[in-house]
Amino acid sequence: MSINRLDSLIKKIDRLEDIPGGALRVSVARQTHMVSDEAKILCQENSGELRQSIHSYSEVIEGGVRGICYTAKNYAPYVEFGTGPVGDANHQGISPAIKPSYVQHGWGIPAYAIDRNDAVEKYHFKEGVYEDSNGFKYLYYYTNGQPAHPFMYPALKNNEDKIIKNLSADLQKEFKKI
Repeated sequence: MSINRLDSLIKKIDRLEDIPGGALRVSVARQTHMVSDEAKILCQENSGELRQSIHSYSEVIEGGVRGICYTAKNYAPYVEFGTGPVGDANHQGISPAIKPSYVQHGWGIPAYAIDRNDAVEKYHFKEGVYEDSNGFKYLYYYTNGQPAHPFMYPALKNNEDKIIKNLSADLQKEFKKI
């Protein structure tokens, strides 16, 4: 009788290895999706392009499961961390593990590269005129950068306790099945 219980226990322990590939991955995927949903809500975006680019997935890795929330938009870090002297002075809410390096001077943007209403009204850029060596004059907009508008890091931090609670509950359900 005691050998039967030992065999049963060994079988249950062996079945624990299946959790990362199944229920744990599903749970991590759900938690990661919750973070990406919140990141979409927190994302301050004009066109919606950045918001729509936020995705999540989970994958089985050696020793467990990893969930990833991401955007492939190359300008996303500028939104998350801010830019220039303005970003350097206003980057509250970004991850304390990240120490961005900010350009300490402003820069110009050619007028043809941005709509005037966006430049002046929305972003409060200053208008300027540049004259090249041939005497041609070009309109441009000048900026000292933008403050940080974190959306990825706060999405994770806002849900940290809920993620731990949900993962724990899901694992407990799986342990009871075994």
